[in-house]
Amino acid sequence: MPPQVPTCLDTRVETVADAHVIFYSVFLNMRPKVVQRLNVHEREHIHSGSVFVWEERPSEQDASGVGISRWTDGRRWGPSRVRDEFLFYLEKLPEFQADPVMTAYILSSRLIKQTYSALVNTPAGERKWHLVAYYTIQSHSALRPIDDDVTLGMLRNSVPPGLFHPARMIRAVRGRSPSTDDREPIAGPSRAAHQCDSPSPSPSPSPRALLAPLPELKPHPLQELCGLQPDPHQAQACSLRSDKHDLAPLIYLRTTPYPPRHPIDCVALRSLDCMVRIV
Repeated sequence: MPPQVPTCLDTRVETVADAHVIFYSVFLNMRPKVVQRLNVHEREHIHSGSVFVWEERPSEQDASGVGISRWTDGRRWGPSRVRDEFLFYLEKLPEFQADPVMTAYILSSRLIKQTYSALVNTPAGERKWHLVAYYTIQSHSALRPIDDDVTLGMLRNSVPPGLFHPARMIRAVRGRSPSTDDREPIAGPSRAAHQCDSPSPSPSPSPRALLAPLPELKPHPLQELCGLQPDPHQAQACSLRSDKHDLAPLIYLRTTPYPPRHPIDCVALRSLDCMVRIV
């Protein structure tokens, strides 16, 4: 099986209509869909601007069926926040020490995970599709809207009405309790840390209350750091002037996106490894 790649690159998803356009491109086999969990190498594609679409495997199917049971990306995420039909998770970083300028830069460049789920009528029956988009506060405005993509822009007004139904709205109408993937980020290490996000028992609200628009998500506190966001070179210079921090913190290097290694480079590195073993 060839390596799995993101459905979209350098793309930002702003509305539910944007998500449906991306879903429709996958429906038409114009864009790839993730069919199994990402391996270690495929997770290198997770950076700002990457968008993945994956299909949830029905609970009645065994592990050999089509789709995956849950999304795993090997990162730790904070509690979810809701805006419209989207859920947002802020990446949890390990503790670090840095000067204020570098700290502001690191916090504004950590990943945010945006998710959306919808029911889609496929030839094989109704299926649940998920969209997972990654971005940072620092780079979000620089990502291109889907209308700037030739393929997606062409499909903007072509999505058939009724093909996709927001899963959260369907669940509210049916009166079902939230599923696990909406209560907490699906990222193994942090799974147990967010059980407090599950709703506590309460009297069933009226259908009118369930269908009322969701409250708008307030700007995340980290957006206030955008005004403090320095130029990267300025941040590095401030760090070098510090007596305690002569180098950029390791967490800064870990959160800086980098392109995947070229296959030729991989072959060269493996050959060097063999030479060292022979010597």
